[in-house]
Amino acid sequence: MQVNKESSITSIVMLGHFNPLIFRPEWFNKKGIIADVDMDAVEIGVIHPDLVTFSLNPWLDISVEKFKFLAQVRQEPCVKLCDFVLNCFSHLPETPMNKIGINRDLHFNLETEDKWHALGDMLAPKEPWGEFLIESSSGKRKGGMLSVAMQQNPRDDGLNGQFRLRVEPSGLPNLRYGACFSFNDHYDLSDDDSLRDARFATDIIKEQWDLSLSRSEQIINSILEKV
Repeated sequence: MQVNKESSITSIVMLGHFNPLIFRPEWFNKKGIIADVDMDAVEIGVIHPDLVTFSLNPWLDISVEKFKFLAQVRQEPCVKLCDFVLNCFSHLPETPMNKIGINRDLHFNLETEDKWHALGDMLAPKEPWGEFLIESSSGKRKGGMLSVAMQQNPRDDGLNGQFRLRVEPSGLPNLRYGACFSFNDHYDLSDDDSLRDARFATDIIKEQWDLSLSRSEQIINSILEKV
């Protein structure tokens, strides 16, 4: 079944040790990372030693805590996110990290209630739930799937980490019969949770970026084709 993708959010998450105050908009501008951006268009959320958040509308959101870096884009082409993160940490190559994730939230319009329920029934059959979800006298459904998640661990590419996929109804107000697929491509940078530097992390992102996006699309399409 051909299903239209209505919205996507792609993010890169890094866990490690960060100095949030480094990651202020003026630092990115000074380093040439966002040199082509009108600084008056930057929306500042929080500037604090424990947390820095800001947005470069309409495409980039940044949030940096002492132990977590998050950058995300809400529009295509999402390769701009990869370029941004690689450029950022080329200036901070010794930043210690132990985990990274390439994550996507993709919202699809199933268009009709029947197709919407068909997806939920395929992923989470209702028969085992009996009268909790289906009235025995009329066969009318009384509920449905809220969320289902699957994990591949170990990864089939031999790297440390796991793949996770969660499917749930879309929360977007304009998608009455929408489904959200949340894909988490997670990498552990060491076997024992020890810290590696940013160069190791960015090498993984460079090598895996296209593969990760392709993998998420393939898995999601393989599910939607069965509806």
